Amino acid sequence: MSVQEVWILIHLLINTWTDIRTRQISLLSVIVLGTAGIFIFGKSRTAMDIGISICTGAIFLVFSIVNDHSVGAGDGLFVIALGFNMSWYMFLDILVWALIFCFFCAAVMMTLKRKRENHSLPFIPFLLAADLFIKWQESFYAV
Repeated sequence: MSVQEVWILIHLLINTWTDIRTRQISLLSVIVLGTAGIFIFGKSRTAMDIGISICTGAIFLVFSIVNDHSVGAGDGLFVIALGFNMSWYMFLDILVWALIFCFFCAAVMMTLKRKRENHSLPFIPFLLAADLFIKWQESFYAV
């Protein structure tokens, strides 16, 4: 694992813990992650990498406003900061897997009638699960 991957994993772990425990994420962690993504790891990023992360995060922020914060604004900010740290295809890969994991978790919870329809789930843990899942997948293809 590269330094950048460890950096992202540390922030995912910190924010997963706080998101599960308090339903909030550390704004300081998001700022540090985003700033490092731009100034330290962002030298190889293209305008498309940055644009996709900003647009995707903006969609999360709009959903937060429209749906009375069922998707947290912190999730949108974290998605933007995460996107600053990786290429657009890796970013979308993690995001799609996180949404798939979140969908299945919500479906199981609703099927078991443990949660109501308007119950919210912390999203950052699904980003962590997606990141670990992708790293696990990549380990099969490593030479």
